[in-house]
Amino acid sequence: MTEPILRGLSRADAALARAQELVYDAWEADTDRERVRLAKRALAISKRCADAHVLLAESSAKGIVDMRRHYDRSVAAGEAAIGRRQFKEAAGHFWGVFETRPYMRARAGVGECLWELGEREAAIDHYRDMLRLNPNDNQGLRWILADWLLAVEDHDAVEKLLADYEEDAFADWPYTRILVSLRLGDEAEARDAVRKAWKANPHVPDLLLGITFLPADPADTYVLGSPEEAELYVARAAENWRATRGALEWLDKAVLPLRRKAGKRC
Repeated sequence: MTEPILRGLSRADAALARAQELVYDAWEADTDRERVRLAKRALAISKRCADAHVLLAESSAKGIVDMRRHYDRSVAAGEAAIGRRQFKEAAGHFWGVFETRPYMRARAGVGECLWELGEREAAIDHYRDMLRLNPNDNQGLRWILADWLLAVEDHDAVEKLLADYEEDAFADWPYTRILVSLRLGDEAEARDAVRKAWKANPHVPDLLLGITFLPADPADTYVLGSPEEAELYVARAAENWRATRGALEWLDKAVLPLRRKAGKRC
């Protein structure tokens, strides 16, 4: 960030801006050691640098409890950086305000830690509140939340979430619709969802059924309908499919005519 721009900021905001520049460098670093070094330098410049705490959570934490501690510190730093007034004014379009993004990254990490620690209702409430702050959900939290709600068998909440984001074009939604419909005994709805799901991404069934396998390192990026999108969905959702009696067998039969039409191996 150039010095003329920094001169237009308060001393605290200028320090935060310098610290954030170090975080950007850390994201490009090749090793955890270098990322941790730059994160600590950033925090020495500004304690309000939430992303520096996120880096420490992801690169230096010794277990889930330590990771949670770093994320909690990041949330507190993010709140301080945003300020009460902007926090209130930005609710409903949080990600659109650039300064809120480190805070939202930190809260996403807290939610994941809560789930891993077995605090499932707290994790769910956490992500629901994040969707309240940012309904556009630029972080894709709705897909994780749907999986969590399925895991605790809150099917009414899953259906509401599906309705809230009914225009979602990603593969997660039609495959989630199949699963919740099967759990509720609505096979007609599930069959309708199968056609939509296959159209959205035909690679998912093979992964769920073990015909193809997840790579050791799933891709970080993907395009709609791609094998990479299917891999990310299945990595999150396979446990719920396995936990639903008869769901995989039902899916195998339901996609058979679609396989034949597409000329895929049956």
